[in-house]
Amino acid sequence: MTASAQTIPDIPDIDDLSVIQVVDDGMRLRLNGRERDEAVRRMHRRIDTDLIAWRLYITPRTVQRVVARLGLSEPAA
Repeated sequence: MTASAQTIPDIPDIDDLSVIQVVDDGMRLRLNGRERDEAVRRMHRRIDTDLIAWRLYITPRTVQRVVARLGLSEPAA
């Protein structure tokens, strides 16, 4: 089995395909907490906070809270 850049480490309760569909394919899906955190981590600084929120059915403020909790820095204003 070969590893790819898209592989998420074995963390229980994460549906890798769902995360990839949101992050790379732009689908709108309701993800569980860990999946949402991983999706936000991958999209942070790549796309706008409002678009991240739209894709995940959450508010921009929730995206900001997840970013802060994960220790990711906010993009420069």
